[in-house]
Amino acid sequence: MTWQPIETAPKDGTEILVYYETQYANGKGCSVVSFSRYGYWCVTAVGGHDCEQDFDDKDVKFWMPLLAAPDN
Repeated sequence: MTWQPIETAPKDGTEILVYYETQYANGKGCSVVSFSRYGYWCVTAVGGHDCEQDFDDKDVKFWMPLLAAPDN
């Protein structure tokens, strides 16, 4: 898998991994997010859709699908 431009990301509520730029820490980060029905990227609790933080669209640069969970 490779990083893809954020413009190609699904906006149907699917959880994805995003790369973004931030003013905190080292200036970069990755989070599991989904595109909310309200029109912005939202950090989600994996497996749920409780919005904890939203991103300005200009901050989110790239995305990739989440890996499948391991079989137990």
